[in-house]
Amino acid sequence: MIRCYLKKIDELPDPIENPSVLEGIQTERAEKIRRLRFKDDRRRSLAAGLLLAEILPGYGIDPFKLHKGRNGKPEPERAKEIINGKPESAKHEKNPEGNTTPENSETNKPQPSYYFNLSHAGSYAVLAVSDQPVGCDLELLREEKGKVAKRFFSEGERSFIENAAPEEQTLAFFRVWTARESYMKHTGEGLTLAMDLYETVWNETGTVEAEQPAKAARMEKAEVGEQQDLSPSCTVIREGRKTDCLIRQSVLFDQYVLSVCSRDAAAVPTVSILSES
Repeated sequence: MIRCYLKKIDELPDPIENPSVLEGIQTERAEKIRRLRFKDDRRRSLAAGLLLAEILPGYGIDPFKLHKGRNGKPEPERAKEIINGKPESAKHEKNPEGNTTPENSETNKPQPSYYFNLSHAGSYAVLAVSDQPVGCDLELLREEKGKVAKRFFSEGERSFIENAAPEEQTLAFFRVWTARESYMKHTGEGLTLAMDLYETVWNETGTVEAEQPAKAARMEKAEVGEQQDLSPSCTVIREGRKTDCLIRQSVLFDQYVLSVCSRDAAAVPTVSILSES
């Protein structure tokens, strides 16, 4: 299960001019918002805070009981307790990434838990929620950065872009960029993960062998309202080995690329647009 929630930043007031909008926001985030110098930055952070406040309670997560994870990103308080070995009566299992999950000491069944990740770009902030670790990245389609591709992308990723039709090379660039970002956020390593340790790969089936050459990009789109799902899906090769991650991608409003990374191959992200009206 993967669900994505979008909030339009442009619809929000400036928290400095309308401080009441911060009443439902976590105290630490509200203080951060007040310190931001520029109005657009304040509204972006407000949008993220409102997504947490409005959506997380529906998944049993108290947005006022979040703490910063190892890379400074918000996590549920219970994750902090697990990392610190509390509660002591709880049993834990190692998942494939080495993280621990609690088990109910009475029923010996895993407790329900959810993971979330935030991103923002342009006029929108997005919150992805899943029952497995999840990473998301949203980017506004704009002039592609050729120097970025040469410096940070693998040979296969650069070929993916170059083999796309000329009018689709900007889209191909941001497919690679957001895929990379979503994977870094999915693992929790963020920018501490060296760019040359992994690469993103596409083919018709969404699976790939490490030695396969890059194939030409095919920007097939399946239109779903204002969301266009892109195919094929993307996988990740890390240090020469295929990971179990699958990255699904969409174009939103013909202007944004959204990538969502998860280990759940069957989960197709759904996107909901939240309105202030």
